[in-house]
Amino acid sequence: MKTLKAIIVFIFLGIIAFMFLHNLVDILFLVDILLVICTVLILWIGYSLLFCHRKDNNTTSELSKIIELVIYCAVWWILLFIRSPESIKQLFSNEEELFNLTYEFLLITVVGGCIALLWDQINKERDRKEQKSQNLRQMYSEILSAYNQAKKVRRQLRAVCGTRWEIKLGTALDLNNYDEQIELLSEAQLMFEVYAKIVDDEDDENDADKNKEKAAQSLLWFLSKEKAKELKENIKNMESYLNEILKEYQENRQKFSKETDTYELKQLCNLQEFIGPYDKNNNFNKKFKEPMKAIRNILLTETKEVSLK
Repeated sequence: MKTLKAIIVFIFLGIIAFMFLHNLVDILFLVDILLVICTVLILWIGYSLLFCHRKDNNTTSELSKIIELVIYCAVWWILLFIRSPESIKQLFSNEEELFNLTYEFLLITVVGGCIALLWDQINKERDRKEQKSQNLRQMYSEILSAYNQAKKVRRQLRAVCGTRWEIKLGTALDLNNYDEQIELLSEAQLMFEVYAKIVDDEDDENDADKNKEKAAQSLLWFLSKEKAKELKENIKNMESYLNEILKEYQENRQKFSKETDTYELKQLCNLQEFIGPYDKNNNFNKKFKEPMKAIRNILLTETKEVSLK
């Protein structure tokens, strides 16, 4: 929308410049057009300040509009000074000094207002970078923490069951330890599930373009569509991989005999693959380890780009 507005403005100014350069209009006609434009802008901004209150009560945005309103009002008066200097002098009782001082004050107001708007945009851009950097650090820290927790569970079960190099027939799993490690694994899975839901919801909002304001304030607003899609796929792969292990636990835990504290690992295919030898961890590498590398590359690359800008 902003791009469309800019194109319309440039086309309009181009037409006016063409007409002026080819002597189709004089300077007073251009001043009259600019007066009309300023009047429309003043009324539009004034109406938005009075009646269009933002739900988030963005004080900074309202201050910017007030500065814009002051600038347009000052420009309107400057154009009026140019268009009808004699009439304006009569308002000041033909006092030349007062007329000049007022004209200079209006020019200073325009220049000062433009500087204030520029400074406001610089501050907004700085805040956006800080927010982006904070989001990146938070996301990477939480995903890495969940990943490390899942690997910790894997290492503990591999050490207890002795499955690092091979899975022997009759390898038993201590049920109490199984319950404890599954609880830790569930916490890691929930973190991936949360981020999978976040990227899924934000992808739907951005594609449908239903809520631009919410999308602009979302956690992943700074990512391109391609990177957001890649991030979404990798997080979902990791969440789905852990979820299969948890589903297996939910489906089989009640089948365990109450007379023994162990259970044969061969009956838990997903867990067996999770804690088995490296050469047999195809799903672990493809759906958990490699996606984490991709996520790390995306987030760290974005972090470097923020620091360089």
